[in-house]
Amino acid sequence: MRKYFFICSIVCISFLLTACVQKEKKTADMKNYLEQAGDMMEEELEESGLEDYESIARAKAKENDIAGMLDFLGELNHVHKEVKKGLEKIDKKYRATRKVHHLQIELFDENIDFYEWQLDVLKNEEPERELKQIMLYTKPLDIPKYDESSEYWNRLQEVEEKGEELLDKIDYYWDVYTMEEYWDDV
Repeated sequence: MRKYFFICSIVCISFLLTACVQKEKKTADMKNYLEQAGDMMEEELEESGLEDYESIARAKAKENDIAGMLDFLGELNHVHKEVKKGLEKIDKKYRATRKVHHLQIELFDENIDFYEWQLDVLKNEEPERELKQIMLYTKPLDIPKYDESSEYWNRLQEVEEKGEELLDKIDYYWDVYTMEEYWDDV
């Protein structure tokens, strides 16, 4: 009987040690992916001169500069496409990291689609209602009164929902992998 208890104890301890090592590897994989993704986006924005893209958008909207907004959105769309390509190259060893990657790619696809739609509206300067919605973005913390029945508003909501889904999944994995140390470093 003692022999079986001893064997069971060793097996349980082995499983626990393996699980701890595996958890550390998964944590490192997730941290590596998120750091590389963040660095990639930051570098692309810097290279294109869009570090402060929200201020640029507000300035173009305030001046009602449709041509400038076209150039700005075209460049921002290009940045998202380049980062998306780069994300595909990052090594993802574990399923959790691949899930976060998949959600991030979906978010980039949603953003790219949204930017391309806005570019079409701006190029054609119609429908006028949607053009006005795009050009409303003027002041920080001064949320304009968007027409909630507009296509712009609906597309914006889809992008925001996809972003929330990604953040929720990342938060979940923070909790699972107890990555508080990572937040201290950021």
